[in-house]
Amino acid sequence: MRKGLVALWIVVIATGCLRSGAVPCGDGRLCPAGTICADAIGRCVNEFQLAVCVDGQLAEGASCQASGVSDGVCRDGARDGQCVDCICVESECGDGFRVSSEICDGTELGARPSCSLNGFYDGEVTCSATCDYDTSTCTRSCGDGQLDVDVGELCDGTRPVKTCVGFGYDAGRIECTPGGCSPAFDACRLIGWSPSVQTNDELADVVVDGDDLFAIGSLFTTKHDLVVHHRVGGVWTRHASGLNVLPGKAWAPGDGSVDVIGATYGGPSITYSLVRFDGTAWSQSALPGAGVVWGTAPTDLWVFAGSTLRRGDGTVWQDTIVPNLQRAISVWGSSAQDVWVVSEGVSMPAQLLHFDGTAWMQIATPFPPRVVWGAGAGDLFVGGSGGVLRRAGSGWTNLGLANVLQIAGRSATDFVVAAGTTVQHHDGSGWVPIGSVLSDFPTFVTLAVGVAEVVVSSSATVYSYGGNDWRDVQLQGTLTSYLSSIYASPVGVFVVELGRGIHRVDVTPPSFLSLPGVVAVSGSGDQVIAVGQGAGGGGSAYKLVGGAWQPLAAPPENVVDVAVSTAGASFAVNGGGSIYRLTALGWVQSAVTTFGLTAIWCDAVVEGCVAVGDNGRVLGWDGQSWSPIEVGTTYGLNDVWGSSIDDIWIVGGHGTVVHRGPGGWSTVELRGDTTQLRSVAGTGPMDVFVAGVLGGIHHYDGIMFSPVRSLADENFRSLAATRQQVWFGSDSGTLHALARTETW
Repeated sequence: MRKGLVALWIVVIATGCLRSGAVPCGDGRLCPAGTICADAIGRCVNEFQLAVCVDGQLAEGASCQASGVSDGVCRDGARDGQCVDCICVESECGDGFRVSSEICDGTELGARPSCSLNGFYDGEVTCSATCDYDTSTCTRSCGDGQLDVDVGELCDGTRPVKTCVGFGYDAGRIECTPGGCSPAFDACRLIGWSPSVQTNDELADVVVDGDDLFAIGSLFTTKHDLVVHHRVGGVWTRHASGLNVLPGKAWAPGDGSVDVIGATYGGPSITYSLVRFDGTAWSQSALPGAGVVWGTAPTDLWVFAGSTLRRGDGTVWQDTIVPNLQRAISVWGSSAQDVWVVSEGVSMPAQLLHFDGTAWMQIATPFPPRVVWGAGAGDLFVGGSGGVLRRAGSGWTNLGLANVLQIAGRSATDFVVAAGTTVQHHDGSGWVPIGSVLSDFPTFVTLAVGVAEVVVSSSATVYSYGGNDWRDVQLQGTLTSYLSSIYASPVGVFVVELGRGIHRVDVTPPSFLSLPGVVAVSGSGDQVIAVGQGAGGGGSAYKLVGGAWQPLAAPPENVVDVAVSTAGASFAVNGGGSIYRLTALGWVQSAVTTFGLTAIWCDAVVEGCVAVGDNGRVLGWDGQSWSPIEVGTTYGLNDVWGSSIDDIWIVGGHGTVVHRGPGGWSTVELRGDTTQLRSVAGTGPMDVFVAGVLGGIHHYDGIMFSPVRSLADENFRSLAATRQQVWFGSDSGTLHALARTETW
């Protein structure tokens, strides 16, 4: 009885409190005193929240906002609100109305309403109770360590399956972009000429400005709409001028701009102009004729137009008539007191003109010039149909070649020319063709030399050459056997033609010495020894003394390889399993095994050697005796090389590569390559090459081996390397040389 009375009194008291100033609503709710029922949205609101509305509509000129908050958001006190049915409603997480302070609310998912927009590939995103995205049902993402090929991932946490070669490069190590799932090509390399940019325009000239590059051309369809392709930081951007100008010669003054001589055809008449592109804007000024542009500085332009030299800063000009100048086609200068111009015209053959700071004079040449370039004051080069002329003093020296169209370079010992369909490099001593894929170039190319590259433009494409190039070395005589051994020493590069003799290839032309039976050559520093087969089942040995090969005492048996250790100690191995050491008494047996030996290497600093042979067998020499070494393979081993006693490489059958580092011996993977490896050599711990059959070449850069694209699927037998050149000897007798500007 008492409990019922208590409950009744509680209800009465509560009802009385609510009714004190409470506002009843049409849906049965009670709103607190001072508020208004908003039945349309089931809320209790104040007069401020309704102030912007008149009869349920926005008042004229009003918007759903308050306290300066942007359209669509209102504020009641300190909290953001949402305009709902023209009522400013205080927003709460979970009310289904998303405001600026909320990422999402209910089914309003905001800016990233899907798993894909939140870094995932599959699933559905929802909104959490805290108004943030709930991605717990989203699956698969870049960075989860799983390779998802179906959505375009090429890598995820590990290196791509494809190598640099697989992506169209010629060598180098590929990585996965940090935090991404696409390849990083920074360490990939190209060999020979490669397209730098392919355009839809007809290119007329290419000029270099430091690391920047300009390719000047016009639309293929009209031929008269000037465009500039500008490369900055490796990225090409096309800039259309909108000018009816057919471009000619260009020059980059060094301030990020480019100047172009152009022609405009208007019916029977032709007008000429100088067009400048400063990286953003275009400007144009009239010229009295066609010609070329050059300068000593961005504010000292020399424009040769017709017979006139127009000189100035691009705004104020001074015109001078140049004697004997009809139309300039090439210009170079070392300063304002040393300017050279090639002029041609209908009334006279091409001629060379020189300005010494005071007057112009004509300089006689053995044949009509076409292009002029200089390595410095007093060191001039002129090209034409008769080749390349070098002027030292007042005389000319012909450096050879023919049909020379362009010359550019960095110095008198490092310049290139476009001659016919080839580009030739001159190192101060002779010509070497560069770029092995120029056969499809038309006769005319434009040429420029940058800080670390040579570029040519032809038709619609700019090609770049970075200094890496394959070359075939022409050996003397008719080769009858394969190239079994190569040794690159400080005193020469020697190549053994099996059983026939030794070629020396660091001289021009390469030389040859007949040494019947010779098989291998090696050494340490200027100590060079060659060994092979001799008469009557014995061996043969020779030592290089003063540039000539002198016979040594013959080993008791035929030997297949030789190595020179510290202090000139020499060892040779026999295919039957014997190791011989060269002493004052001749070749003395140092060890004998029950398995065949194929190769030997000795350290040049510490007295230590490694010999390899059949079935994964390895022997090590510690200065006192030979002992077996377990390297973890049973495949036949073909070669051994090292940069030190703690950096030794062994190669063999089935793609076997074994390495000794500071931690001992380990097997190194060649990413699925199981071909026979026959040779290994390098220049140091981070620059090692291995080569084998079917053109297989791999390079180690201190991190991993990566394939190198070769020009021929030949079976490589021998290998030697320096910092600038790597030689590969093949079974066909061909010697391939990989030229490079630096170690990889």
